[in-house]
Parts: sequence; structure tokens; C-alpha cells
Amino acid sequence: MNFKHGISQYRINHARDYAKYILESVAKVELLFHLSQEGHIDEVKADNGIKSITKEIERSTKELLGYLELRDDMR
Repeated sequence: MNFKHGISQYRINHARDYAKYILESVAKVELLFHLSQEGHIDEVKADNGIKSITKEIERSTKELLGYLELRDDMR
């Protein structure tokens, strides 16, 4: 593996995958928001779904940042 700048292509690929997942999750939050706003789903169910997705986004963000951390052992 080629390590430069304390990172590898493998880690960059994983970070990109997490970023895509986060984007998809935000789209789900937006969908729940609009469905609730228009009265298509119960407000409590939308709120619970948004909270759950938000927690998953937080976990995924930590994973993404972990893959992008520069590591001295890879220099």
C-alpha cells in the first residue's frame, strides 16, 4: 500500500463511502420532515425517525473522520 501524508487510498475510499451514506441519511431526514409537515405521517413517528437517523449520522461522521485522521505510523 502507498501511504503518503499519513493516509491511504483505502482509507479515503471508506471516508467517501461514509460521506455518501451521510448524504443519503440527510435526504431521509428531509423526507420525514416534509411528510410530517404535509400531514402524511404522524408527527411523533417522524420525530422518532429523525432522532434515530440523526444518531446514525453522528456515528457515521465519527467513522468518516476516523478514516481521514492523519496517522504518524503511516508516514
